[in-house]
Amino acid sequence: MSDPQPVTTEGESLYEKYMLHHPADIRGCLKQLVDKRCVLLVHAAGTDNAVSVALAAGPTSLLIDVPRDEALTAQLLAADRLRFESSVDRITVRFATGAARQVLHEDLPALEVPMPVKLMHLQRREYVRREPHGAVSCLLPVHVQGGARRSVRAAIADIGGGGLAGVARRD
Repeated sequence: MSDPQPVTTEGESLYEKYMLHHPADIRGCLKQLVDKRCVLLVHAAGTDNAVSVALAAGPTSLLIDVPRDEALTAQLLAADRLRFESSVDRITVRFATGAARQVLHEDLPALEVPMPVKLMHLQRREYVRREPHGAVSCLLPVHVQGGARRSVRAAIADIGGGGLAGVARRD
């Protein structure tokens, strides 16, 4: 079986540096949309935008709430390509997927779409910043009065290509 072809959005070459390609990064971003109950705009060619919300991000698919308009839901189910736009923490998120199918999620109707192959995470920073999983700390050298140096333990809040953010602990 061959690998699926990526579904791309228009003009994405202009934004290639903002694209997430690694499945774990994509899933992590989609999980943020779920956890923060972010509104999703869903669009298929020839349809109006549907308003939805992400319900769950699994290893191979994303579940979204069914729009209230039954005719619009039917149009989304008939489309072989869907485009999504949202924002999480004021960062624009855009992605496209293949066709949706109707499923049940917690005994309620939902739409399941395949996990996107790439996702645009349009932030203004040059480097993506990530929060570490679990408690991570480091020792930072600091200058104190009189020119002496000592080490301060700091919890790492986030880290990226341009540096890290640490929160010093008071001992």
